[in-house]
Amino acid sequence: MSLHLFGFTSSRSSSKPVKRPCPTPPDSEQAQKHARKYQKDLEYEKKRTRTFQRGWLVRFPWLSYDEEADVMKCGTCVRFPDICDQASSMVKGTSAHRLDTLNSHDRSVLHHRCTEEARRADAPDDAGPMDVVLRNMTQRVHDQMVILFNAAYSVGKNEKPFTDYTEMCVLLKKIGNDIGSSYHNDKRCQEFVQSIGSTLQDELFVELTPEGRQQEQPRFFALMCDGGTDVSTKSLELMYVRYLDINTGQPVNRYLTCIEAIDGTAAGLVDTIKKGEFKKS
Repeated sequence: MSLHLFGFTSSRSSSKPVKRPCPTPPDSEQAQKHARKYQKDLEYEKKRTRTFQRGWLVRFPWLSYDEEADVMKCGTCVRFPDICDQASSMVKGTSAHRLDTLNSHDRSVLHHRCTEEARRADAPDDAGPMDVVLRNMTQRVHDQMVILFNAAYSVGKNEKPFTDYTEMCVLLKKIGNDIGSSYHNDKRCQEFVQSIGSTLQDELFVELTPEGRQQEQPRFFALMCDGGTDVSTKSLELMYVRYLDINTGQPVNRYLTCIEAIDGTAAGLVDTIKKGEFKKS
């Protein structure tokens, strides 16, 4: 039986042997040319004077430069000696002004950890929960969340159902927006809208109350209410605040809250208004 039936081939081949190029001798003209070029580049690097570029301060916000000492270093990493790489030239300071050194440091893991720690340290004490979450995100995730929050805001402002948010995410992704693969359902849209409403209410608190404006006297305002029902026929009270803008002198209407009415009686509506009065916890 022939072994050719099982895929074996003969050691004898009818094809011509492949000609392989011979290695270049060390003393060939090409090798001497490379050696001369290497020596020339080496001498150029020794004589070359690298200067600090002012544009790097814009490109790398974490970069600091001492003009008198002609030394650049990472202003973020030096703040956290327990986290950063203390042996790094960008922590000790360097006069070797090279762009690849900055790019390498910008991509380093320890530098990213110091950057995140700086964000948390610089966060104000009265920052809301969503502010803290956004500060702890990477820049790419932050940009994705900005797009998603804008989409959720559009759904709420135009009084569309939360289910429209899912189709809006599909459209945003189709036209080339980087929105990741999470937070694309109607439940997340509801959470985003509630967070936006909470943030707007906090801003209204700062605008109107003496605690928020750090003044002794509160600003006078009018509270407007109107009743309505939702799709489940629940009785709701919508509340708006009307006040005078001290900068423009024009009246301003701001949405306050929407709360379910206790009952339809006069006493019940008064209790609902008291329940819905905006307070800072």
